Formats: sequence, structure tokens, C-alpha cells
Amino acid sequence: MPPATRPALVSCAAVGKSYGGPLLFEGLTFVVHEGDHIGLVGPNGAGKSTFLKILGGVEDPDSGTCTRRKNLRIGYVAQTPVFARRMTAAQVVAEGAATDAHLDDHEREERVRHALRQARFADPEVPADSLSGGWKARLALARELARAPDLLLLDEPTNHLDVESILWLETLLRNASTTFVVVSHDRYFLDRVCTRLLVIEGDRLEAHLGNYSDWRRRVHESRRPEAPVAQPPPKPTSKPPSAKPPSASTAAREADKDRERERRRLARRVETLEADVSKLEAELAAVRAELAADHGGDWQKLHTLADRERELDALLAKRMAEWEAASAAVLNQSAPSTD
Repeated sequence: MPPATRPALVSCAAVGKSYGGPLLFEGLTFVVHEGDHIGLVGPNGAGKSTFLKILGGVEDPDSGTCTRRKNLRIGYVAQTPVFARRMTAAQVVAEGAATDAHLDDHEREERVRHALRQARFADPEVPADSLSGGWKARLALARELARAPDLLLLDEPTNHLDVESILWLETLLRNASTTFVVVSHDRYFLDRVCTRLLVIEGDRLEAHLGNYSDWRRRVHESRRPEAPVAQPPPKPTSKPPSAKPPSASTAAREADKDRERERRRLARRVETLEADVSKLEAELAAVRAELAADHGGDWQKLHTLADRERELDALLAKRMAEWEAASAAVLNQSAPSTD
């Protein structure tokens, strides 16, 4: 069913945010509809995490409005989860279930057990302080699932997850009836869980149907230069041309040529970055395949592979951010001049 035909959960109109300095973004308008599975992407510093917080009511916009459906239940999972000290996993998740006043004690306990099972916690009494980064991420998600949210907001949820945990999260989100918006630099993750994509940059927020690869394909197609129009050869003249200052039309043509040269330079940069990204993705896939194989207890090899996986993840995120910025620059160069 097309998004516009489904009920709206959150409606943002001309939203802006600055934090007291230069504008982070302004004029962003968007509607989250029931059943949406949305990926939110953009260059580093574009304000993705801030926009996610505004959607969830964690922060208020400096300008514009953001309205939510009455009694909307929202779950928000931050990049770095925070738990009260000396709490067990069950107690942390119980905080989420406690926000639903309609549950009796038995229903609340069952809600907690179900959320812990979804997150695959074998021991509900494990101290939250003792968990690794990946299991803390699972616990933070379990706490929000215990709220039975109508809208789930996730900020870089794969940052601390290993391969097995990423696959678990993909399965959970793909099968979820819950509406969600997720910020991520992991293109494979976005491809598997999202059916809509939001691209945020400055005062622009573009919505696209499809996943990350669908969007990249459309960007690539929009960069293809049009075939040049054949010009008739100049007519011979017996009079030598008189030296005249360049006309306004000549200056405009020169400016167009300069813009075209810059656009081609940027397009070459994008193609180079795309090749880098493809190589990194292939190497990362190979490393992850090795990690998933049986190593017969060779922990040194596993640690080496895990270190390489983290290095490749970081480098891939950097190259993806550079690609997104370069692609946006190409689109800006392709936009009609307002001179």
C-alpha cells in the first residue's frame, strides 16, 4: 500500500535546528506513515541523529513543527545505550514495560520475558554493567520493544554488533509490524530492512521508495551526461572578425563550460569512490565469511579477523560518507543555475 494511503504517525513541517551556531538543517518536511520501514542517510554532520530525536520528541526543533498522533508509543534506541548502575537485564527491560499503564503485573512480566527472548538473553539476571557493547545494544532494543512501540527509532544500531547480531537484527526488523526509522551507514543492512529511504542534506530532505541500492542506482543514472547536440560548422567569412569584448551570452557559455568541467571532475571522483567502496565491501564480506567459519578454537586467528573487520568497517563508513558528499555535490552542479 502506498505510504500516503496509510495513517500518519508523525508529521514534520519546515523543521530547523541550530544548537546556537550555524544551522544544522532547516525547512525539512516529511511524514512517517504507519507501516513504514525507513532508512535515514546523509553526509556526516548533516543532522541525521538530531532529526531522529526530533521525530521521537527527544528534542524540539528550533523552527517548524513536528506533530505526533495522539497516544503514539515511541521507542528510541540511542547510539550509546545508558542504563542505571547495578541493574539486571530483566530490570532494565522492566523499565520499558512499566511505561504501559494498561498492563497488570502478570502482563507486564510476560512482556519483559518476551522482549528478553526476542533479544536472545539466556540469563535475565545478568548484570547490565557486565555486558559487551553488542549485548548492551541488544538490551537497549529489548527495553524499547517492551514498550510495544508504534514507532521505533534506531540510531546506528549495528555499530557494536558482530555479524551474528546484525543478522539477528535484520531478521527482527524485516518481520516487524512496527513502523521504524533507522540511521545507518551499513548499506547492506539498509538494503535488507528498508523499503523507503530519506536522504538529508542541508535544507533538503528527499524521500525515495526502495532501499539504499535503489537510491544509488537512481543517483548514478541522473549523473549520466546527455548526448551533445551536433552544431553546424561555422559559415566562412571574408571579413576578419573585429576584436570585441565578450558578450553576455559568451560569458554565460564560458560559465556553463566551467560548471560542466567541475561536474565531470566530481563525477570522476564519485566513480573512484564507488570503486573503493566495492573493493572494501568485497573484502569485508570475505572477512565476515571467514569469521562465520569453524576455526577449531584458533582464538588468535579470530581476534585478527575481528580486528580487520573493525578496520574495514571504519574505512568503509569513511568512504561511504565521502561518496555521499561527492554525489550530493554532483547533483548540486547538475541543478539549473539561478543566475
